[in-house]
Amino acid sequence: MRNKFVPRDEQKSTALYRVLDVIARLYDGYHAVDEQKIAYPANPLGAEALRLARRDALLLHAQMLIVFYEMSLADRAALDSGADNVIAEDYDFEAHELEIDEDTRARIVEVVTELTYGRAADPAAAWDLAAIALPLLKRSYEFMSHTQGQIARGSALSLRWDFYRMQIGKQLNLDTT
Repeated sequence: MRNKFVPRDEQKSTALYRVLDVIARLYDGYHAVDEQKIAYPANPLGAEALRLARRDALLLHAQMLIVFYEMSLADRAALDSGADNVIAEDYDFEAHELEIDEDTRARIVEVVTELTYGRAADPAAAWDLAAIALPLLKRSYEFMSHTQGQIARGSALSLRWDFYRMQIGKQLNLDTT
């Protein structure tokens, strides 16, 4: 059965808060948190567990944004009848594939959603987080710029929206006017 879900305007408005939370957590996880300022426990096992939890949180938010930016209205319609994914196309922002290679995508899904032998064998395997975060942050900046007019000026959401849009733009050396 084809999914006929179409979000109402109030659902879309409310969902922007969650979209911003995911963008902010990706940004903060990648750019704003200086490794030297994180107080890890003296116990090396505890420190490693916290480092992996931080990495996994960044990957989880990355996966959420990949789906948000790449899933089209047609893709959502082809899903289960109960699927109500929030997607960028709900805000008239065209879906397109991000520049994240297929191996990295598969690893992200494996790390955040599956317990596999590959993951169990090497939980601390190196990641090129820039190859994941930077395309997502660039797309987030574009999305945030596109949707600025859909958010009530002066609202708490618009203040946070503008703050993160400016921070991401500066970090990526984009025109933030």
